[in-house]
Amino acid sequence: MSLYDVTVNIQLQKVVKRLDFGIPLIMTAGVTASPAQEGQEQQTPVTHAYAEYTSIQQVKEVFGDSDIISVIAASIFKQENAPKRIACCTTTATNLNALKAVKDQNWRQLILTSLDWDGQSSDLTAVFDWCEENKRVLFTSTKSTTKFTDFSAKKGTYHHIVVLYYNDTTEQVVFPEAAVVGATAGKKVGSITYKNQILAGVLPMVLEESELKTYHDAGCITIVSKAGDIVTSEGKSLSGQYIDITDSMDWLEQQLRYKVQKVLNNNDKVEYTDRGINLLEGAAISVLKEAYDNGMIAEDPDGLPMYWAKFAKREETEAADRVVRRYIGGNFGCTLSGAVHDVELTGYVEF
Repeated sequence: MSLYDVTVNIQLQKVVKRLDFGIPLIMTAGVTASPAQEGQEQQTPVTHAYAEYTSIQQVKEVFGDSDIISVIAASIFKQENAPKRIACCTTTATNLNALKAVKDQNWRQLILTSLDWDGQSSDLTAVFDWCEENKRVLFTSTKSTTKFTDFSAKKGTYHHIVVLYYNDTTEQVVFPEAAVVGATAGKKVGSITYKNQILAGVLPMVLEESELKTYHDAGCITIVSKAGDIVTSEGKSLSGQYIDITDSMDWLEQQLRYKVQKVLNNNDKVEYTDRGINLLEGAAISVLKEAYDNGMIAEDPDGLPMYWAKFAKREETEAADRVVRRYIGGNFGCTLSGAVHDVELTGYVEF
């Protein structure tokens, strides 16, 4: 478990070892052995510990060409700007216990092949809750939206669950979410929105606008064709929050914790003086500047980044906090840049 002496509290306000955000994990839990042939002893289930891979060739060397792990990995690596690394794991443990076992590994996005939309809703809810609590983004797909009613009461809280409605009657595409992960995980947080991401190797759904609205209202996204490109239909998670906002919030929290902790680690002593406090403030500002450079933070009409940091001077802190060596005077804020998803034009034609 990672230990830090830094607590970061971020609140999303509508106006009004650090985790790598680009490593997806493909996992299969509940692995069982193949049925024993007559006259043969029962085989031991074949599992693979968590490991990271930089190419589809490496994955196939371990899992074989036809294993579902390899199929999903191939779809991820096939996308333009695919992540440089992915992680894979198979285990006999349950979905929830398998996730707990890899909690401290260096991954962000999750494709869980053993997640059963036709099984018990309690298993779905347990996985969803774990991902939400641990700020890992689960990408999953379903052919039916009927299960949504089983956890509709908590739907608004699932910022880290991305559900694709995808009903490919040709069954040529399995785990279409792999294409979405491959197209997005390799890009810098703040530089993308998840709507209209161009995908390779998948077929679009053919839907009427009313049907598409139904799925969007249910918390799903899907894959459609626009202007000749195969793209994601929306960029929201199950909660209705834009996925890039969730990414930005998580990235800011993690980077601030990491950078400020590094200040504490790399100095023999951070003095409880204005000079020491300036070191902490400088670390926070460096994170905000990187966020702005990545396109996460907006700029004002003068072209200046819309973020701020205010760290209380020593004389502004409480004596009780100084006695226990606790500094709670650091505050910061920023305005996210957002994204354009829909465009309406008004034209005038004369003749």
